[in-house]
Amino acid sequence: MNRLIAVSLLSLGLAACGPSSDPGAAAPASPAASTDTAAPAVSETPAAQPAPKGRKLRQALPNDVVLPFAYHARTDRVVQTPRGDYQRRVNVELLEGDAASTTDALIAAMRKGGYRPGKPTTRADGSIRVAFSHKQTGRVVAVVSNQLPAKPVNAAARGKLLLVLPADAPSA
Repeated sequence: MNRLIAVSLLSLGLAACGPSSDPGAAAPASPAASTDTAAPAVSETPAAQPAPKGRKLRQALPNDVVLPFAYHARTDRVVQTPRGDYQRRVNVELLEGDAASTTDALIAAMRKGGYRPGKPTTRADGSIRVAFSHKQTGRVVAVVSNQLPAKPVNAAARGKLLLVLPADAPSA
């Protein structure tokens, strides 16, 4: 009997020390809450964050070019052409926008990196091709399409982008 009373008193004491479950009870004031300016709620997300998210490139693009749209990297590899030179081929799935808006954003990003864009051309399949030139790094070709890859990796894919860049021979 003494044990039952001791356990009951201990439970009652712990319950009294815990936070109030009364919804009308006032929350203790914190220094941040006492100021006139309220901090933004944690659930707010900045508008600059692209959503949905995808896998990023393994290696940065030359001249600090950053793709300014949401994408999911599919492949990023160096291949040897039949002429014997090497190219870096970057394939990404586009997670937002369409071919036209993605091309505009890509042109702006490449200009920031010092590239001069050529005139974008629309192909028969609706894809848009743009060639860029740079004095130090050479020629880059981009093909943007609203067509999905045969087997999209990311369920949110809305199109695809292929970048072909000059590359050095891979190290053995």
